[in-house]
Amino acid sequence: MTDYSAYASAFALPPPFRVGRALVCALGVFERQWARLLGATLLACLGLFAAIAVLVGIFIGGILLLNQTSGLQSGLALREPFVLKILLGIPALVLTMAFCGGMIAMPVATVLADLGGTRPRFGRAFRRGAWRCLALTGIFLLLLVPMAIGMVLLVLPGILVIAFGSIATMACIVERAGPIDSLRRAAYLTRGNRWRLVGLALCGMVIGWIPAAVQLLVKDISLLATPERPLLMTLLGTALIVAFNWTLSTIVSLSYGVAYHDLVRLQDGAASEAIADALES
Repeated sequence: MTDYSAYASAFALPPPFRVGRALVCALGVFERQWARLLGATLLACLGLFAAIAVLVGIFIGGILLLNQTSGLQSGLALREPFVLKILLGIPALVLTMAFCGGMIAMPVATVLADLGGTRPRFGRAFRRGAWRCLALTGIFLLLLVPMAIGMVLLVLPGILVIAFGSIATMACIVERAGPIDSLRRAAYLTRGNRWRLVGLALCGMVIGWIPAAVQLLVKDISLLATPERPLLMTLLGTALIVAFNWTLSTIVSLSYGVAYHDLVRLQDGAASEAIADALES
């Protein structure tokens, strides 16, 4: 894990972790970086779709080739496509996991770079998150049972596990820690501030419910259509809802990045520039 002690600032006290500051700071980062974030997100999505399209093409081509060469003799054409599905399903799963890791890394990279006074490098951040996908999956599996138990017995402990896991994933990406070390790091960073972290998670959940509430009010996107321009208005309504969802979810992700930044500054006494440098190293 990254040692921030060499970067500790003796001239500026770290800001306390506050839910309001995390949300306001996330809004500021989004205002300054939304165009770059949107472009990086679209490029990442296009890359994922292209990779999956290639895998689907290989799969379909493989089935056609098998049907042409083997026919239905001895059931060969029925067995080998199943093996082909397995062989192509594994790369598709790995690609999806890598994509999710990269998408998790981009918001925290944006926050750390912006607060550190540098320009976000989305390509490097995406690669870092993609390479950490197995460790991120390990964190998810380790927290899955505690999160389920917490949500069933008492809602707030389950929300705490979710918020705790978000800090652990950022420690995993930024500090290149393994699943267990990431959880230990999150336990250290969040000490004394865990209920504030629950407050941030609750705010994030409320913000996440806003698009669903808007869709319930609209009830049906097709209601936006007119007899003269039905398709155009439907596409416009869909695009607006997708943009609204992306905006709010990005702000929530950025707020967790601000929380990680503030907790590292608070517990380690590290300067913002040093935290940003850790992601670039």
